[in-house]
Amino acid sequence: MSTFYGEPVPKTRDRGPRIDRKRLYGEWAQLMEPGKAVREQIRDRAAYLYITGFLPSHLRKRNTKILVQISRDFKKPSSLDARNGSRLVLPEVAADLGMEKHEMVKAVRAKIREGYLIEPFRGYGSRRGYSKIYLFRMGVNQEVLSPCFVNITGATKNGWA
Repeated sequence: MSTFYGEPVPKTRDRGPRIDRKRLYGEWAQLMEPGKAVREQIRDRAAYLYITGFLPSHLRKRNTKILVQISRDFKKPSSLDARNGSRLVLPEVAADLGMEKHEMVKAVRAKIREGYLIEPFRGYGSRRGYSKIYLFRMGVNQEVLSPCFVNITGATKNGWA
C-alpha cells in the first residue's frame, strides 16, 4: 500500500475506460456483450478481417453487417503484412475483441516475422473462408515457396491442399 500524507491508500485495480458498445456496435450492441455466442463468432470473423483487410466471403447477412459496422474503408493496405486489404477494424473494436490475443492473429504475426506473406485470394471464384489464412514465401524469381496456412485455432499446416 502506498501512503498519502501518512495515511494508507488502498490499491485499486487499473482499468481502462469503459467501452461504449452502443457506439461501437450500433444496433448489434446487445449481441456483442461479453459471454454471448454471437460475440465469439464475430471475434473469429473479425480476426480474418483484421489479418487480411478483406471481409470473408459466404457469411450470413447479419455477420457481414456487423463486420461492416466495426470496420471502415482504408486507402492504404491494411493487412498485417501491409501488402493488401481495403478495410480496417476500428482500433477500439480490436481492443474490445482482443484481436492481438486471438490465436490466429498471434500465429500469423509469427509467420510474418519469419518472412511469410499473406495470400488474400486463391484465384477467381475461390472462397475467402474466415477459418484459414493462406501464407507463402516469395522466391528470388517471384515464385511461391513454402505455402502454408494458419487455421482459426492458430495451428499451422504446410501446403495449401
